[in-house]
Amino acid sequence: MKKIRVAIFGTGNIGTDLLVKIFRSKYLECNLFSGRSFLSLGLKKFRAEKLKNKRKYRNLILSDKGVNALVKNSNNFDLIFDCTSAKLHKKNFKLFRKLKKKIINLTPTDDGYMCIPVLNLEECNKSIELNMVSCGAQSSVPVAFTMSKIFKKRVQYIETTSTISSKSAGPATRLNLDEYIYSTQRAINYFARVNKCKAILNLNPAFPHINMETTTYAKIKGKKVSKSELNRFKKLLKSIISKLRKYVRGHKIIVEPTLIDDVLVVKTKTIGAGDYLPSYAGNLDIINCAAVAAGEYYAKKK
Repeated sequence: MKKIRVAIFGTGNIGTDLLVKIFRSKYLECNLFSGRSFLSLGLKKFRAEKLKNKRKYRNLILSDKGVNALVKNSNNFDLIFDCTSAKLHKKNFKLFRKLKKKIINLTPTDDGYMCIPVLNLEECNKSIELNMVSCGAQSSVPVAFTMSKIFKKRVQYIETTSTISSKSAGPATRLNLDEYIYSTQRAINYFARVNKCKAILNLNPAFPHINMETTTYAKIKGKKVSKSELNRFKKLLKSIISKLRKYVRGHKIIVEPTLIDDVLVVKTKTIGAGDYLPSYAGNLDIINCAAVAAGEYYAKKK
């Protein structure tokens, strides 16, 4: 099968880790890695990699010309992964559309069709732009969706709290905290069909660095949750998490679904693959793995 050619815009932590993952893919080939500074760690790493293995990286163009490199080399790729920031994505939105390329947006903006691969790959693939929402959404939305499938309109309120290592939150993450919260809440609203929800992100400075953990709470109104309902929820959740683990191997349930009065609680952990980033940076790994899954699905269907 011929690989789909892609460009990665943004040479920070997410972009660099994504590039490592794409070089392992059977369906994607990265031809352009573009950022704003030739001194960025990502560009420095792959300059060195190209010197060591010219054959493997012979088609990879490295650039510090930012979005201008996308325009100049637009014939070399069919798909763009935007790994910059919400502000830059908004600034370049019109230009992206002019290029008429498929876009996978890893910034926390409201642009594009929200994509949680384990839930809606087929329907969102029809859109020219896919929105990967946020790391917290990739972790919590499958749980929230399962809650709504079992308890339907009885889900009165959902709250999700993701705790990540402070070390794994780079400058773009810190600048986009408001966008992160809005995007995560919007995704829960949409997928779980619940009007009231809250998303929280905690940055923990502890050392040794902690892994990403996400706790999702749902207030269930009406009749008391029966043992049968709880078992059906556990079974469906286990099935969905099993599918999610096909592209995020380090994701798992660490606190089984538990009822505390009328509140249902589930806790998950995400350990990164350790490709470019350390394994504790599961928050970055989960959104990159989701983006690769979306890109590969597009390649298979093209």
